[in-house]
Amino acid sequence: MTAARPVRPGDVISFNRLRSREHPRGTYGMSRRIVVAGGAGHIGRRLAAVLLDRGDDVIVLSRHPERATRSGPIPGRLERWSTDDPSGLARILDGADAVVGVTGVPVGPLPWTRRRRTMIRASRLVPTRAIVDAIRLLPPARRPRVLVSVSGTDGYEGQDQLAATEATPTGHGFLADLGRDWEAAAGNAEDLGVRVAITRIGYVLSPDATTMRLFALPFRLGLGGPLGSGRQWFSWVHIEDVLGLLMLAIDDPRHRGPINAVSPEPARAADVAAAIGAALHRPSWLPMPAALIRLIMRESSILALGSRRIVPAGALALGYRFRWTDLRAAMADVLRPGDQRVRASRSVR
Repeated sequence: MTAARPVRPGDVISFNRLRSREHPRGTYGMSRRIVVAGGAGHIGRRLAAVLLDRGDDVIVLSRHPERATRSGPIPGRLERWSTDDPSGLARILDGADAVVGVTGVPVGPLPWTRRRRTMIRASRLVPTRAIVDAIRLLPPARRPRVLVSVSGTDGYEGQDQLAATEATPTGHGFLADLGRDWEAAAGNAEDLGVRVAITRIGYVLSPDATTMRLFALPFRLGLGGPLGSGRQWFSWVHIEDVLGLLMLAIDDPRHRGPINAVSPEPARAADVAAAIGAALHRPSWLPMPAALIRLIMRESSILALGSRRIVPAGALALGYRFRWTDLRAAMADVLRPGDQRVRASRSVR
């Protein structure tokens, strides 16, 4: 196996670079075995691809492998798993270097009925607890070195006077409470001698994201504009930086606890609307009334109307340099047609 250097803090990583065969292969000198739970989803599938491309042995866990492959091949080796079979999961995790949990059904845009709330919570908490239970069954020498678990930024909602950092106490509410419970479930692996790195992901700008397509649809029809007043803060992050930060969580032993995966430059909702309009060469003049959004989305309207002003203090302290900090440039990148989506590729130093 060819010796290689890990992704280090300060590396500038673009999507093309992450997918390139020129990317350093392996981590800490050699290829590692990394298990991705939820690897058939939007973020998990992309993460599995870039890990595979850099030379890691990637195992993707899916409870429904047949369904997972309908939207295309899964990067890496696909394994069926069940949250009701900790022994079977322990056999898969035995000797793995890292486990990444990116499970969970989308939190929007459907209204949060009682059934939907149960699905949102269970799809995050049950797999995370199952992973920790499986790790507990392994002898210490065979346990993964790190458990990387994603989480949300909704605990910061409404705390806007000063930009929130990882040190800001989180609030309360359905998603805020879920995030706290989700992180606590992952954090139990610390008692087993496993480093736990939490990646709190903001609103992801990605050409494959369903919410991105929904946001853009009114603009494509010439009916786009700000959501509500347009004054609420919007903490966004480009998919390339999500991948870069997840790889940092895997590779950097200093990364313990939560890190905010958001751009250093949060924006107002009106600026987001203007960026979408500019990217699509469409007007952004027609606001969508807050009352209409609340009528359609009910309690989940907080996803569109809530205000989140967040900065990635933890990532910056580790020396991570964001590839995308300009909202208009990032929006233009993800909304242009695929055959025109040419990203500047920068060398990993």
